[in-house]
Amino acid sequence: MKLEADRVSFAYGRGSPCLRGVSFAIEAREIAFVLGANGSGKTTLLGCLAGTRRPTNGTVVLDGRPLHALAARERAKRIGVVPQLHDPAFPFSVEETVALGRAPYVGLFSQPSREDRLAVERALDAVGLTALRRRSTMRLSGGERQLVWIARGLAQGASCLLLDEPTAHLDPQHEHALFAVVRRLAADGAAFVVASHHPGSALLYATHVTFLKGGAVLRSGLPEKTITANALRETYGMEFVVVTGQEGERAVVPRISSADPR
Repeated sequence: MKLEADRVSFAYGRGSPCLRGVSFAIEAREIAFVLGANGSGKTTLLGCLAGTRRPTNGTVVLDGRPLHALAARERAKRIGVVPQLHDPAFPFSVEETVALGRAPYVGLFSQPSREDRLAVERALDAVGLTALRRRSTMRLSGGERQLVWIARGLAQGASCLLLDEPTAHLDPQHEHALFAVVRRLAADGAAFVVASHHPGSALLYATHVTFLKGGAVLRSGLPEKTITANALRETYGMEFVVVTGQEGERAVVPRISSADPR
């Protein structure tokens, strides 16, 4: 699996472009973080990669074929989207929510097949939610709810999952648990694109990092080489320190000066 954006630009209506010549690629077994400030184009890029937004210029290609040459149902079988955490509108169970991922395979008046049910079973097992299958999604923690969305994408058969701020409302324990699942699934062959505000998470979990600023790629590469104090200052407009622990672990913290309020 390879998903590529080639010099993609996008504008809403007649407004100014919110993506400007962005090139990006993701392959199987990779976890690519897209970092940037609010309004930098992260969510719009995910929309273009998913096929829900058609680039104004440039192309998105999936395994050598233009993404919009594929029917929407076919795209849905290959690419899944995990939206930002939100409260569910209906009290669907975990199993029912995951089963919605089988929509591209089920006809309008058809019943789910044995293959559909097996796909849901495998997806629940992959993210560790089998024991919660009957529970209402309204009674889940934020981390569990995000796992439900990942399972829904897996049930689609998607080989690439696009995650939009998946840990925005999660505590550190649930964030780590979520990304532990992501890393395990990536090792099994899935690909993940993660739009995030957290460069520290990218240092821990990413195989590749892209910084966006003003809709354009600022820097891109391996996290240990790309997440630097200079790149963070250019991206977020403030000073950071990248610290290294005694065992080689790295973290990102804001630089506090004597002039800052305390």
